[in-house]
Amino acid sequence: MQYSIIRSRAIVMALMAAIGMASQTAPTLGSQRFVHPQAGYSITPPAGFKLQQVGRRTIWQGPNGAQVLVETGAPSGSPRRSWERLSAALAQKYGRRYRLLNIRDARLSGYPVAVWVFEIGDIRKADVGLAHRGRGYAILVSAPRSRFRAWQPHFEATLRSFTLPGAPPSAKPPVVKRPAAQPVAPKPVAKKPLTPRLSAPTPRPSPQSPKSSDDMISGY
Repeated sequence: MQYSIIRSRAIVMALMAAIGMASQTAPTLGSQRFVHPQAGYSITPPAGFKLQQVGRRTIWQGPNGAQVLVETGAPSGSPRRSWERLSAALAQKYGRRYRLLNIRDARLSGYPVAVWVFEIGDIRKADVGLAHRGRGYAILVSAPRSRFRAWQPHFEATLRSFTLPGAPPSAKPPVVKRPAAQPVAPKPVAKKPLTPRLSAPTPRPSPQSPKSSDDMISGY
Protein backbone atom coordinates (compact mmCIF):
# COMPACT_ATOMS: atom_id res chain seq x y z
CA MET A 1 0.00 0.00 0.00
CA GLN A 2 2.79 2.43 0.93
CA TYR A 3 4.65 1.60 -2.28
CA SER A 4 1.53 2.42 -4.33
CA ILE A 5 1.17 5.84 -2.63
CA ILE A 6 4.84 6.71 -3.27
CA ARG A 7 4.56 5.62 -6.89
CA SER A 8 1.38 7.67 -7.38
CA ARG A 9 3.08 10.79 -5.99
CA ALA A 10 6.03 10.26 -8.32
CA ILE A 11 3.70 10.01 -11.33
CA VAL A 12 1.91 13.23 -10.29
CA MET A 13 5.21 15.12 -9.94
CA ALA A 14 6.33 13.86 -13.35
CA LEU A 15 3.09 15.09 -14.94
CA MET A 16 3.44 18.51 -13.25
CA ALA A 17 6.97 18.86 -14.60
CA ALA A 18 5.84 17.81 -18.07
CA ILE A 19 3.22 20.58 -18.29
CA GLY A 20 5.44 23.23 -16.72
CA MET A 21 3.72 23.48 -13.31
CA ALA A 22 6.94 22.68 -11.49
CA SER A 23 8.38 26.01 -12.69
CA GLN A 24 5.87 27.94 -10.57
CA THR A 25 8.16 27.63 -7.54
CA ALA A 26 10.52 30.37 -6.39
CA PRO A 27 12.57 31.76 -9.32
CA THR A 28 16.07 30.35 -9.66
CA LEU A 29 18.92 31.82 -11.69
CA GLY A 30 21.96 30.11 -13.11
CA SER A 31 25.20 29.97 -11.12
CA GLN A 32 27.30 31.80 -13.75
CA ARG A 33 26.81 35.45 -14.61
CA PHE A 34 27.39 36.34 -18.26
CA VAL A 35 29.31 39.48 -19.27
CA HIS A 36 29.27 40.37 -22.96
CA PRO A 37 32.85 40.81 -24.22
CA GLN A 38 32.05 43.76 -26.53
CA ALA A 39 28.84 45.42 -25.32
CA GLY A 40 29.80 45.12 -21.64
CA TYR A 41 26.33 44.31 -20.29
CA SER A 42 25.86 41.50 -17.79
CA ILE A 43 22.93 39.18 -17.17
CA THR A 44 22.17 35.91 -15.37
CA PRO A 45 19.86 33.53 -17.27
CA PRO A 46 17.49 31.15 -15.46
CA ALA A 47 18.88 27.89 -14.14
CA GLY A 48 19.07 25.18 -16.79
CA PHE A 49 19.46 27.59 -19.74
CA LYS A 50 22.39 26.90 -22.05
CA LEU A 51 24.32 29.53 -23.99
CA GLN A 52 23.89 28.92 -27.73
CA GLN A 53 25.64 31.87 -29.38
CA VAL A 54 27.42 35.12 -28.49
CA GLY A 55 27.48 38.25 -30.62
CA ARG A 56 25.10 41.00 -31.58
CA ARG A 57 22.40 38.45 -30.79
CA THR A 58 23.23 36.38 -27.70
CA ILE A 59 20.89 33.45 -27.08
CA TRP A 60 20.23 31.07 -24.19
CA GLN A 61 18.00 28.05 -24.82
CA GLY A 62 15.96 26.64 -21.95
CA PRO A 63 13.83 23.54 -21.50
CA ASN A 64 10.36 23.11 -23.02
CA GLY A 65 10.90 25.78 -25.70
CA ALA A 66 11.81 28.66 -23.35
CA GLN A 67 14.43 31.15 -24.53
CA VAL A 68 16.29 34.31 -23.50
CA LEU A 69 17.83 36.57 -26.17
CA VAL A 70 19.73 39.85 -25.84
CA GLU A 71 20.31 41.93 -28.97
CA THR A 72 22.40 45.09 -29.27
CA GLY A 73 22.60 47.68 -32.02
CA ALA A 74 22.18 51.32 -32.94
CA PRO A 75 18.93 52.73 -31.52
CA SER A 76 16.37 54.10 -33.98
CA GLY A 77 14.29 56.53 -31.96
CA SER A 78 12.78 55.79 -28.58
CA PRO A 79 12.31 52.13 -27.59
CA ARG A 80 8.53 52.53 -27.39
CA ARG A 81 8.27 53.99 -30.89
CA SER A 82 10.50 51.21 -32.18
CA TRP A 83 8.20 48.58 -30.65
CA GLU A 84 5.12 50.28 -32.10
CA ARG A 85 6.67 50.25 -35.59
CA LEU A 86 7.73 46.60 -35.26
CA SER A 87 4.31 45.65 -33.91
CA ALA A 88 2.63 47.13 -36.97
CA ALA A 89 5.10 45.32 -39.25
CA LEU A 90 4.48 41.95 -37.55
CA ALA A 91 0.71 42.46 -37.74
CA GLN A 92 1.03 42.97 -41.50
CA LYS A 93 3.40 40.01 -41.91
CA TYR A 94 1.65 37.39 -39.77
CA GLY A 95 -1.96 38.58 -39.90
CA ARG A 96 -4.17 36.80 -37.38
CA ARG A 97 -1.25 34.75 -36.07
CA TYR A 98 0.12 37.92 -34.46
CA ARG A 99 -1.54 39.21 -31.30
CA LEU A 100 -0.47 42.38 -29.47
CA LEU A 101 -0.95 42.09 -25.69
CA ASN A 102 0.78 45.18 -24.32
CA ILE A 103 3.23 48.00 -25.02
CA ARG A 104 4.01 50.13 -21.98
CA ASP A 105 6.72 52.16 -20.28
CA ALA A 106 8.55 50.82 -17.21
CA ARG A 107 11.89 51.01 -15.42
CA LEU A 108 14.65 48.41 -15.25
CA SER A 109 17.70 48.82 -12.99
CA GLY A 110 17.07 52.57 -12.87
CA TYR A 111 16.74 52.97 -16.64
CA PRO A 112 13.54 53.88 -18.54
CA VAL A 113 12.48 50.99 -20.76
CA ALA A 114 9.61 49.99 -23.04
CA VAL A 115 8.01 46.55 -22.61
CA TRP A 116 6.33 44.85 -25.57
CA VAL A 117 4.34 41.66 -24.88
CA PHE A 118 2.92 39.78 -27.87
CA GLU A 119 2.22 36.37 -29.36
CA ILE A 120 3.02 34.77 -32.69
CA GLY A 121 1.11 31.56 -33.06
CA ASP A 122 1.47 29.56 -29.85
CA ILE A 123 4.61 31.43 -28.65
CA ARG A 124 4.35 34.31 -26.20
CA LYS A 125 7.18 36.84 -26.11
CA ALA A 126 8.13 39.83 -23.98
CA ASP A 127 10.70 42.28 -25.36
CA VAL A 128 12.27 44.91 -23.07
CA GLY A 129 14.04 47.73 -24.93
CA LEU A 130 16.27 50.53 -23.70
CA ALA A 131 18.85 52.94 -25.10
CA HIS A 132 22.04 53.94 -23.27
CA ARG A 133 25.03 55.97 -24.47
CA GLY A 134 24.25 55.56 -28.16
CA ARG A 135 23.56 51.82 -28.01
CA GLY A 136 20.22 50.02 -28.05
CA TYR A 137 19.47 46.89 -26.02
CA ALA A 138 16.58 44.45 -26.46
CA ILE A 139 16.05 41.66 -23.93
CA LEU A 140 13.60 39.10 -25.31
CA VAL A 141 12.14 36.26 -23.25
CA SER A 142 9.81 33.72 -24.83
CA ALA A 143 8.05 30.43 -24.17
CA PRO A 144 5.02 28.51 -25.39
CA ARG A 145 1.82 30.29 -24.36
CA SER A 146 0.75 27.41 -22.11
CA ARG A 147 4.02 27.57 -20.15
CA PHE A 148 4.76 31.30 -20.15
CA ARG A 149 3.10 32.09 -16.81
CA ALA A 150 5.08 29.29 -15.16
CA TRP A 151 8.32 30.76 -16.55
CA GLN A 152 7.39 34.35 -15.76
CA PRO A 153 8.98 34.54 -12.25
CA HIS A 154 12.24 33.18 -13.68
CA PHE A 155 12.13 35.63 -16.59
CA GLU A 156 11.46 38.49 -14.16
CA ALA A 157 14.50 37.54 -12.08
CA THR A 158 16.68 37.41 -15.22
CA LEU A 159 15.46 40.85 -16.33
CA ARG A 160 16.22 42.35 -12.91
CA SER A 161 19.74 40.89 -13.11
CA PHE A 162 20.51 42.86 -16.29
CA THR A 163 23.06 45.65 -15.76
CA LEU A 164 25.02 48.01 -18.00
CA PRO A 165 28.53 49.40 -17.60
CA GLY A 166 28.49 52.52 -15.43
CA ALA A 167 26.11 53.62 -12.71
CA PRO A 168 22.38 53.90 -13.52
CA PRO A 169 20.89 57.38 -13.75
CA SER A 170 20.13 58.92 -10.37
CA ALA A 171 16.47 59.29 -9.52
CA LYS A 172 17.14 62.33 -7.29
CA PRO A 173 19.10 65.52 -8.12
CA PRO A 174 22.27 66.16 -6.11
CA VAL A 175 21.81 68.06 -2.85
CA VAL A 176 23.62 71.41 -2.73
CA LYS A 177 24.69 72.39 0.77
CA ARG A 178 24.33 76.05 1.65
CA PRO A 179 26.09 77.85 4.51
CA ALA A 180 23.99 78.09 7.63
CA ALA A 181 22.42 81.51 8.24
CA GLN A 182 23.68 83.51 11.22
CA PRO A 183 21.17 83.73 14.08
CA VAL A 184 19.39 87.08 14.42
CA ALA A 185 18.25 88.35 17.78
CA PRO A 186 14.43 88.61 17.91
CA LYS A 187 12.88 92.05 18.23
CA PRO A 188 10.63 92.71 21.22
CA VAL A 189 6.98 92.55 20.25
CA ALA A 190 4.19 94.10 22.28
CA LYS A 191 1.82 91.50 23.60
CA LYS A 192 -1.79 91.69 22.52
CA PRO A 193 -4.75 90.09 24.21
CA LEU A 194 -5.53 86.76 22.63
CA THR A 195 -9.01 86.28 21.23
CA PRO A 196 -10.17 82.66 21.04
CA ARG A 197 -10.76 81.63 17.45
CA LEU A 198 -12.33 78.41 16.31
CA SER A 199 -11.42 76.86 12.99
CA ALA A 200 -12.40 73.65 11.26
CA PRO A 201 -9.76 70.91 11.33
CA THR A 202 -7.78 70.57 8.11
CA PRO A 203 -8.56 67.22 6.42
CA ARG A 204 -5.53 65.02 5.95
CA PRO A 205 -5.06 63.22 2.61
CA SER A 206 -5.27 59.46 2.82
CA PRO A 207 -1.93 57.71 2.16
CA GLN A 208 -1.56 55.93 -1.15
CA SER A 209 0.47 52.78 -1.51
CA PRO A 210 3.15 52.96 -4.22
CA LYS A 211 2.65 50.83 -7.27
CA SER A 212 4.88 47.80 -7.48
CA SER A 213 7.15 47.47 -10.52
CA ASP A 214 8.30 43.90 -9.83
CA ASP A 215 6.10 42.38 -12.52
CA MET A 216 8.01 43.70 -15.51
CA ILE A 217 6.27 41.53 -18.11
CA SER A 218 2.76 41.31 -16.64
CA GLY A 219 -0.26 43.53 -17.32
CA TYR A 220 -2.02 41.51 -19.99
